[in-house]
Amino acid sequence: MRLFKKLSLSFAVLALPFSFSNQVLAQSTSAYNYAEVLQKSMWFYEVQRSGPLDPATNRVEWRGSSGEEDGSDVGKDLTGGWLDAGDNMKFNFPMASAATLLAWGGLEYGDAYRKIGQWGYLLENLKWVTDYFIKCHTATDEFYGQVGVGMTDHVWWGAPEVFSKERPAFKISASKPGSDLASEAAATLAASSMLFRATDAAYADLCLKHAKELYAFADKNRGLYHEAIPDATDFYKSWSGYEDELIWGALWLYIATGDETYLTKAEGCYDKLSKEPQSETPKYKEALSWDDKTYGCYVLLAKITNKPRYHEDAQRWLDWWSHGYKVRQSGGSTWSENEGIAYTPKGLAWIREWGPIRYASNTGFAAMVYSDCSDVPAEKKDLYYKWAKSQVDFALGDNEKERSYVCGFGKNPPTKPHHRSMHGPWLDDNGRTPVNSRHVLFGALVGGPGKDGSYADDRGEYVKNEVATDYNAGFSSLLARLVKDTDGKPLADFPTPQVRDTEFVVDAKINQAGDRYTEIAAILRNRTTWPARYSPNLKLRYYVNLSEVIEGGLSVSDVTAEFKSCGLCDNPATVTPLIQSETDPDVYYTEVSLNDEKMYPGGQSVHRREIQFRIGLNDKAPQKLWDPTNDFSYSGLTNMIDSANGKQMPLYENGVLVWGEEPDGEKFKPATWDMPAFTEPKYAPSTWDESLFAGKGATNVKQSFNIAGNKKFYTLAQHGNILRVSPLENVRVSLFSLDGSRIESFNVIKNTHRVINLAKRGSSAVILEIASGKKSDFQVVYLAK
Repeated sequence: MRLFKKLSLSFAVLALPFSFSNQVLAQSTSAYNYAEVLQKSMWFYEVQRSGPLDPATNRVEWRGSSGEEDGSDVGKDLTGGWLDAGDNMKFNFPMASAATLLAWGGLEYGDAYRKIGQWGYLLENLKWVTDYFIKCHTATDEFYGQVGVGMTDHVWWGAPEVFSKERPAFKISASKPGSDLASEAAATLAASSMLFRATDAAYADLCLKHAKELYAFADKNRGLYHEAIPDATDFYKSWSGYEDELIWGALWLYIATGDETYLTKAEGCYDKLSKEPQSETPKYKEALSWDDKTYGCYVLLAKITNKPRYHEDAQRWLDWWSHGYKVRQSGGSTWSENEGIAYTPKGLAWIREWGPIRYASNTGFAAMVYSDCSDVPAEKKDLYYKWAKSQVDFALGDNEKERSYVCGFGKNPPTKPHHRSMHGPWLDDNGRTPVNSRHVLFGALVGGPGKDGSYADDRGEYVKNEVATDYNAGFSSLLARLVKDTDGKPLADFPTPQVRDTEFVVDAKINQAGDRYTEIAAILRNRTTWPARYSPNLKLRYYVNLSEVIEGGLSVSDVTAEFKSCGLCDNPATVTPLIQSETDPDVYYTEVSLNDEKMYPGGQSVHRREIQFRIGLNDKAPQKLWDPTNDFSYSGLTNMIDSANGKQMPLYENGVLVWGEEPDGEKFKPATWDMPAFTEPKYAPSTWDESLFAGKGATNVKQSFNIAGNKKFYTLAQHGNILRVSPLENVRVSLFSLDGSRIESFNVIKNTHRVINLAKRGSSAVILEIASGKKSDFQVVYLAK
């Protein structure tokens, strides 16, 4: 094994050029339908949309427009973007990180998205972010990075459609820079531009223009974004600094533009990346995440340049993550923390308690990308692929609880993720009411179990049940790789209308019962969630039977209906004179209107109004003519507030019956969504120069180098895939694959030459050994694209 000993000096973990996604495995069946999970994950991103929603394209029946005034405090239009998690915040740093990972997955595995009809949905989700980021980039050196105040938002449990608290906008600027934020936004826009170009070149150019300006801003004005936007510190502090984002952003701009300046910038900054503590070893005991792009830089630089140092760093990182899987597959059970990350009993690579599946999925996606490199040693390709797949399968059911960790998929999935909107609340009691969620958050990946595999489906246990846009990013991209390899199908009828419940409730009682009148107290409750909404046009009807009054010689004009009071109201209610029913001449009703009260499902007080009104005769009328016992709405009422007895007081929203029943027997029934006929948005497959990922130097002749100071004894020239060896003395030429397997050997006499056609060698690179006597030299020669 002389070759390996010599190669270890320079090429210990070298992997060689490759094309995008060139490892295509045979189609196979799987225990899980990855296509369905990816389909639902795309839908989850639609749940997270902020801004105006078009009913014709909105596939989430319980979401409506929100945040339509975002940016108004600074005179800007900052509508759009994603809500971060189960809250109502827009944090642009993790939003950009998630979008970049999604875009990367689209570039790597776009054919998988197209295979299952999700390509258009992926690009629409990304465009929701890129449109927003372009709005946020309000000047060359200015970018809005957050909308909302973290603690103000997080202490309130309600839906975004009715968020009534302050939503100020915060920015970075030349005087208060944020290199990490601006670079990550540049990465999102650059990566996405390649996906949009084949469909809309002008829009792709616009994304790229903003990406270049944002990166220049980040590079020129160095600083941490959370120091410019202090409110972000408690939520998404940039712990890793900004050097990783500066490299990351430069790499994506290089891939999008081919401009060598960006690659030079990235490589020039590489040594500034973090090292392991008290060590010069590049950091590897962490995950690719919203904060730390270091490991994504390893993989991208390995793909772009093919230089050994980047492959070494990528493999050191992935080996640490996959080591425990390898040990267990071989029958072992223990290893040191220096060898590999800890695992749960059933195999999740567990790095920390908050969102461990998210970190494993992000790293698994990078592992898949790296395993797709054609010349990665076979055993590592196999290890990285199988390990990454095992992390997805853990999330889908191969775990300690034998349950799914993806909402709305698989066996016993989470039903109580920490997500305000899907919960459908109205009391602002931190998720306690109602007990059961009113919606299904299809496709959302929850945080996952503790290190011991423990887990409970409890929205109050938010560490394990948080969901977020960054949780699903690497997870979706990893799923796309598995969709490519399996025969799963998306659901043909997804989404379907869900079973709705009662959104309004009337609790009523007899407030006073006199000999000439009846006074009613009615509490109207707004529990809307299809979607959550303000209810300014509510009208309550109270029906009376006046047959005894008319028989006593009086008329309807002798009966009055009057407003008495309204608890929690901003304005007096309106009580109409009695109106005759269409079905019975003796039956009349009064209609109580709330007059634009801002009533919404946002807390104990704001979700309800208490109305008191009186119906009866004047003080001079005979005492025994008033008999409420035959009144339709009086039936069953007591002196106690009880919604069970308020069902004969119908309530209307914009003229539509939303509670109770009418005297003719018409009863409220929850509406069914009149769902539009959704079709996948039309986007062309992305067309971009994938050769940038083929390895630098593929078409350039590399200068030979000699061992132990030997003088040159040959020349080497390359044109395309033709290699010409011209020795100055007799030599022995041997060709090896990267794993050390000899391909062929032959002699070449001095002052002649030998031509080698690399295209016939079945690999994108070969190792060339040229020996003469005791002298030997090695070359790594790349296949031209």
